[in-house]
Amino acid sequence: MLNSSFLFYYFIERRNAFDFWYLNEMVDHSGAKRMYKKLFLLVLLIFLISCANGTRVEETAVLTPTTLAPQPSPSSTPLPTTTALPPTETAVLPTQTSTRAHITSVPSPTQVPPSATPTVEPSLLWTNKFETVTVLDSSTIYWSPMQNEFVVFCNPYPNPAPEISAISLYIAPEFSEIDITSEHFSCTIDGGFGAQLIWHPDGQKLFFNGQADSEEYFPSNTSLLSMNRQGTDFQVRKLSSNFQNFNGWMNESKLVFRDYFGGGHHVPFIFDITNNTILASSIIHAGNVFGLNEQFIVVGTGQQPDFNYTVAAFSESPVIPLEIERYEGPYLFALSVDMNETGWNLRYSSAPLDWIPQTGEALALTWDTDVSLTNVDLGHEQNVTSLQIWDVAADAVVDEIPNGVDGAFSPNGRFLAYLTPDTPAPNFHLLDRTTDQIQFSIPVFSERNIYLSTLLAFSPNSRYLILETPGVLHTDANQSPQFVGFSETRYLHMLDLETMAVVQSMPALGHVSWSPNGQMFTFLNEDENLAVFDVTAQRAMPIRVSGGRQLVNPQWSFDGSYLSVAYRDEANVWQTAVLQISKP
Repeated sequence: MLNSSFLFYYFIERRNAFDFWYLNEMVDHSGAKRMYKKLFLLVLLIFLISCANGTRVEETAVLTPTTLAPQPSPSSTPLPTTTALPPTETAVLPTQTSTRAHITSVPSPTQVPPSATPTVEPSLLWTNKFETVTVLDSSTIYWSPMQNEFVVFCNPYPNPAPEISAISLYIAPEFSEIDITSEHFSCTIDGGFGAQLIWHPDGQKLFFNGQADSEEYFPSNTSLLSMNRQGTDFQVRKLSSNFQNFNGWMNESKLVFRDYFGGGHHVPFIFDITNNTILASSIIHAGNVFGLNEQFIVVGTGQQPDFNYTVAAFSESPVIPLEIERYEGPYLFALSVDMNETGWNLRYSSAPLDWIPQTGEALALTWDTDVSLTNVDLGHEQNVTSLQIWDVAADAVVDEIPNGVDGAFSPNGRFLAYLTPDTPAPNFHLLDRTTDQIQFSIPVFSERNIYLSTLLAFSPNSRYLILETPGVLHTDANQSPQFVGFSETRYLHMLDLETMAVVQSMPALGHVSWSPNGQMFTFLNEDENLAVFDVTAQRAMPIRVSGGRQLVNPQWSFDGSYLSVAYRDEANVWQTAVLQISKP
């Protein structure tokens, strides 16, 4: 029997080939297009029937924090005598949900279909530490970048479907539903087909994808639409996008979004909303938009991460004459590939790791073209990769770190945190880029991978760093990190970057998400409970006293006054709870 998933995606690929050069507007193929729509709906029906039994989705587990004082464990090798960090009251650390690329305010909603077989959980009991303001029958909400309000858009994955408007606005402090759906729009797509929404930076307008009332319905094709937060001034900005995804704003007039092009190819666009025109675009393969600022878009592109892969960038300015035909288009240029109209000359491979919008510097992992990273233990094998800092505007490498395997910038760009391979665990280094001095080096946890995003989180104001270690972190008399006493218990530590002193330490599992003001963060404690840590009060507070494993996708309001979390209730229906964390 033909696999229905294969059939579904094969049809999508064929249809993309049929619509091939559509970069600005798709061609109207009239009768053939209607035939494809009928065939698509038939294939879609087969695909959905085959998925009826579903695959259980495991959420990130979270419970209530337990007060445990860190106890050093003996190391396998003799360790110098130092002062261990004194035990503190229950401390907990954040979960990093945003990308390190610092893309402008793109919500990353959890869109997870209900499991066919619900997990048996304890009764859901909220803690009295926070007020539960409202609970919605939806898995996804989009917070405003400027005000304590959010929208629910096409309400993905309700089961059973509640009576909720296509587009609803909820405003603090009551968060009562206000239907702002335009009479020209209805939700003919749902979360399963990529319903997407992004706020304008001014917090007054909404941009989203879908079909306007004048368009014939076809699931994978959507248009770029907009309206204001009152539900008026509805506009069709661009017709016929394919699985459209929003990436962020370069400024208040330039929106970056990505369409699917078929065959693993995507097309990022720079779109001017003042006159609804495309300013620039490029075809990328097996990659994504990684970061952006007012001038550039940083992407990864190539065959796959092990072959012909490079960090690249483009802007509104072409790098080759417009009359020269090149598959990627005239705007793209790359770090490790010489690109011209005849093809690629790969000098070495590279992949994007982080990005500083203020300076236009990209951090890249680099390796030789004859190396397959899938066959390398990057956490322990030496001298396979390096890190490079690429000044995109100058198209020049301004720094290189041999043997680096992952890295991240502090938001202000002053610090570079990076890993180098070692045994029994990779070493973490903190470099002060203003003095070019390493502040400290210690081993860090690396059970499953060497990705630094799972090990640390800088606060938005660059004042603190949260770091995970595979055992107790020992410090000197000034509370500066010295070495790790290895154990099976994972610890989180909060480092004050102004004094380089560890100000809090606790058994916990990481996954930090900082509030925008840098005063609080969410994290998973050692029992996998989601909790909130108050930086000023130096204390951790659970969100639930039972049933905490169901909490996923913590998202903060623009000023950190409110926190939303998604979960499944006793009836296995996805819901989102909005909690008041502090007074606005």
